[in-house]
Amino acid sequence: MPDGMIYLDHAATCPPLPRVQAAVAAAMAAGLGNPEARHHGAGRAAAAVVATARAALAGLVGCRDQELIFTSGASEAISQAVFGVAERLLAERPVLVGGAADHAATSAALARVAGAGGEIRTLPVDRQGRIPRSALAAIDGRTALVCLLLVNNETGVIADPAPVVDACRRHGALLLLDASQAPLRMAVDLGASGADLAVLSAHKMHGPGGLGALWVRRGLGLPPLIAGGGQEGGRRGGTPPVHALAGWADACAWLRTEGSSVRARLQDLGDRLEARLRQELPGLVIQGADAPRAPGITMVTVPGLGRRWLPGLRRVAASAGSACGSGTGEPSRVLTALGIPAGEALSSLRLSLGAGNDADSVDAAADDIIAAAKAVP
Repeated sequence: MPDGMIYLDHAATCPPLPRVQAAVAAAMAAGLGNPEARHHGAGRAAAAVVATARAALAGLVGCRDQELIFTSGASEAISQAVFGVAERLLAERPVLVGGAADHAATSAALARVAGAGGEIRTLPVDRQGRIPRSALAAIDGRTALVCLLLVNNETGVIADPAPVVDACRRHGALLLLDASQAPLRMAVDLGASGADLAVLSAHKMHGPGGLGALWVRRGLGLPPLIAGGGQEGGRRGGTPPVHALAGWADACAWLRTEGSSVRARLQDLGDRLEARLRQELPGLVIQGADAPRAPGITMVTVPGLGRRWLPGLRRVAASAGSACGSGTGEPSRVLTALGIPAGEALSSLRLSLGAGNDADSVDAAADDIIAAAKAVP
């Protein structure tokens, strides 16, 4: 990070831990081959790294090793899940369901299915970002797939999967869980989740960028999105990024041993930051404050400021919403889904903490944010 910067944009990307960087560097220095070339030692060594990463991730999120397909990221995993289910089931079950506050990658994938003849239904959210029970009537016997965002990437609101799982089971629909933000901030057990598919992302848990995974429950066949050789058991073509996988394995090992303490610290730091901002900025709103939220993700709104306060942030690296939509100049699509007026949504700032933050950095960030807000005439 640049000198003096206080990084509070971990929901966009978590910088890889020093130990993760060391694991990647060691794998690069090892002279590994192609993991499919198992007739020689360099290939077998690479295959062992891939297998170790798969086992490490499976152990962290509670699934079987071979249920995981490594991808280039969560967006690719979402596309493979959505397009694969549509390819298999659209003729008999033309309905796919997504949430109004889902990540843009899910919305975009569903929109493409709609263009191919699918019917897309949207689950609304209430003012706190929760899906009302009444909205689950959108799931019926014509539904092929329901997409659910476990931890909202802008507000940190945690979805309750249980009623969605129940609706899917009653109607025979599949459930895709976007768990990209979850493992850093909460314990995850995919095997017990009731979902059929799930999406994971390495760089949301202090692993390397450009790497994700799709979990497919055993027994559920899904066609590959990327054709190729026999990689990933024939489910995703392309040579995997072996060096990056070594780093992800290390990030998973770190979370398995230290996850509870990391999450407790993120909760304490997030509470500290929110309390300070509430105290100094009358009228400040914390979005989703009355709903269960994952530690370390806070969306704050100071009505009336618009984006005039953002240039005043001298030291804090944060964002006005999802990084994917930050260049549009439009209000956050998540806050719009919550029913927040555009002017109020444009007065919002997402602050997301990670392993590199401590009490001193949070206090300094609060000082910077408060000064920037109070400087707006």
